[in-house]
Amino acid sequence: MSENGQQPGRLPVEEATTSIDRVLRQLVREELVQVVRAELPALLRASETTARSDLLSVDEAAQRLGVSPHTVYKRANSGKLASVKDGGRLLFRPEDLDAHVASCRRSAKPAVTPEIVAAIAVHAQQPKKHKKPTSRSDEPEDVTPTK
Repeated sequence: MSENGQQPGRLPVEEATTSIDRVLRQLVREELVQVVRAELPALLRASETTARSDLLSVDEAAQRLGVSPHTVYKRANSGKLASVKDGGRLLFRPEDLDAHVASCRRSAKPAVTPEIVAAIAVHAQQPKKHKKPTSRSDEPEDVTPTK
């Protein structure tokens, strides 16, 4: 045994754990780099294709909104309509167009929900309370002379 109480040729437990941890981290890094290098080009091509195909042109956006292309340009330039600039092209995400339509909505009428319909039905089924006629003896009678 050595002077620190360990057998010769053996590392202390903490050093061994640190050494194993270091080796495992290096192996994971190397494997990760290989996977990324192999898969990244395909992922980038797929995301580019998907991103571009999801975007709408000015004419498509105008048709979807029911306005002229000129109006689409004006709203995009003023910031009222979110857009994406791709080189010289102006493109629009469908969800941004839907959000724009929702923000321009003017009706403040609440939607008729099933809860409202149920409440109306319950109210309609309740018996109606009729007021009893009151005598009008406390009111002065119309005394107009007759001819």
